[in-house]
Amino acid sequence: MRFKKNILVFIGVLCFYTTLQAQILRPARWSYHTSEREVEIGDEIELIFKVKLDDTWHLYSNEQDYEIGPLPTEIHFEPHESYRIVGALIPKGEIIAEYDTLWEETVRYFKHEAEFRQKVKILKEEPVIRGNYTYQVCTTVDGRCVPGDEDFAFNRVIVKRKQGKKKIRNSGDSSGGGVQINSHRTSLGYGTCEKPRYGDMLHFPYGLQGYFDLQKALVCARIQSKPLLISFTAHNCLSCQEMEAQVWLDKEVLRYLKEGYVIAALYVDEKMWLPAEEWYFSNFTNQLIKTVGARNADYQVTKFNRETQPFYVLMDAQEQLLAEPRAISPEDGRSFVEFLREGNERFNQLAIGKAP
Repeated sequence: MRFKKNILVFIGVLCFYTTLQAQILRPARWSYHTSEREVEIGDEIELIFKVKLDDTWHLYSNEQDYEIGPLPTEIHFEPHESYRIVGALIPKGEIIAEYDTLWEETVRYFKHEAEFRQKVKILKEEPVIRGNYTYQVCTTVDGRCVPGDEDFAFNRVIVKRKQGKKKIRNSGDSSGGGVQINSHRTSLGYGTCEKPRYGDMLHFPYGLQGYFDLQKALVCARIQSKPLLISFTAHNCLSCQEMEAQVWLDKEVLRYLKEGYVIAALYVDEKMWLPAEEWYFSNFTNQLIKTVGARNADYQVTKFNRETQPFYVLMDAQEQLLAEPRAISPEDGRSFVEFLREGNERFNQLAIGKAP
């Protein structure tokens, strides 16, 4: 099948993976500080974010003219009564504007280094200024793109009291690194499984049914006595969308996806918040995991030492691998069929071995 670009061009940036790249990529290093260390209530200061980029890598600016294109940099602030945002986020430094033939749009990006500034007004003595920044960096060498989603907190702002005393909030350094769904029962392929969590927001193509969180998918795999296919994907991953358009639509692949596997699509850039009771600190990044996408990305990197998409894993309901996890490109679609067949055969072999 030939990829219909006009169907997919609205989905974000190219996320390409090479199987020879085993190490975790960290091509962008963020740090942040304030323009003033000592302030008074009512003062306006700038929050300054700086990014150092590895050679050959570039970071998309937050200011773009397109509606459909690569993922821009975004900095999100948690609202708090102790401060107020003033104006828009301002990019600083050398911004390159270039026509992108893939997106057929002019895009703006940074090379080597980038800077962003946000002005805020201090309203109380102990300002609580925190949030997260999301971004995507890409390399010109082979087209790989790496998404980023990291938390920040400005904890060293000194606010002068009217009587001249200072109040200091203690913390560490400021260098960056890292609706509950009701459970109803529904038929999924065959057997009885729980309704997919986030199913009102996320969907599978071609009438496929599956899950968007790992735990419910594992439960369903156990109930249906099926192997599990995990698809690590992203909303802004063009290669992921090409896989669905070119490879998933193949009749043999569809047969495996509909009949042979329980599917879990784990979006690493999904911004939906987790319930507070599900927040946790990552053992890998030491960051607080608060969103669906951050949890999925953390699982991918800690369990499989990979952070780019698309990336596929086959396992049983006890999380035992049925084949070597791998990245598969749309151009190598036939290997995806063989991958699914290998996992299915291994699952059947294990099932026979466990039978009395």
